[in-house]
Amino acid sequence: MECDQNIFWKLVPEWLSALGTLLAVIVALYLAHRDRLIRCLATATFDILYKSANANPPFVSIIVTNIGVRSFAISEIGWQSGIFKKRFFSINPPEITDSAKLPHKLTDGEQLDWYIPLDACSKIFIPKIIKGRMKYFASLWFYFLRLDIRMTTGKSFTFKIHNNLKKEIKQLAQNNH
Repeated sequence: MECDQNIFWKLVPEWLSALGTLLAVIVALYLAHRDRLIRCLATATFDILYKSANANPPFVSIIVTNIGVRSFAISEIGWQSGIFKKRFFSINPPEITDSAKLPHKLTDGEQLDWYIPLDACSKIFIPKIIKGRMKYFASLWFYFLRLDIRMTTGKSFTFKIHNNLKKEIKQLAQNNH
């Protein structure tokens, strides 16, 4: 019996080293895969930019940040909504005054800001949203409203928007309806 226990205890370090090697390979493969992924973070809020003492127009602020190490180019921004069938409403950058032109490349840690005047929102994409989309379950439709960032690679990211912006878009939609 003692002989069997001695053999067992002599094999424990070999098993532990094999397990450590396997875990090291798994971690190395995970880290290599993670570096190839496109990772970004985006927020959409309702803000008032202070340009001058007299005129401070309200804006929709969209900020996209590259939080990964891989650079990517943004081809389109817009809104997405729907429960089962997702619908995309594009924001046309040439009509946005204080914003970067698309497509725009973001490198590691770089941030890109878009500021869309709220009155331009009510003229440009609010009518697109209203047209045939909000007849039924409007509050549920606004609950599923998301910011959609599309890359030139064909990949798309969706992000929740802030509640203050949801309220403003809902109020604009009700006023235009």
